[in-house]
Amino acid sequence: QGIYIPRHDPVKTLRAAPRASPGREEALIAPAGPCLERDDLTRGEELCRALGYEPQVGRSAGARYGYLAGTDDERVKDLNAALGDDKVDAVWCLRGGFGMTRILDRVDFGALARHPKVVIGYSDIYGDRKSVV
Repeated sequence: QGIYIPRHDPVKTLRAAPRASPGREEALIAPAGPCLERDDLTRGEELCRALGYEPQVGRSAGARYGYLAGTDDERVKDLNAALGDDKVDAVWCLRGGFGMTRILDRVDFGALARHPKVVIGYSDIYGDRKSVV
């Protein structure tokens, strides 16, 4: 069953992501801005474990490339890997920011359709979530 959203373009059916299960993997990525404090990534991993999940940290999650968390190629590779991994129940976007809009046209939304999961984020990460609808 799906939720039908009236829009100007053809109606899309949304599927709910499966409930996250304790012990399952949750991806921690930074598809936009970098972590601001040195321990932000460590605290994210600790929180993930405290909630009963196993963090899967993206390669560029702790990177910094100017005002971004890695190059566009690095960040979209992390995001697409997380979206396409059927072992990952949820994707935690550690920071928002302008960087997401730079890679939005390269996001593999088909992978998300094949492997539905919760995408958590704010700010420009909303552009990612909005594109799914």
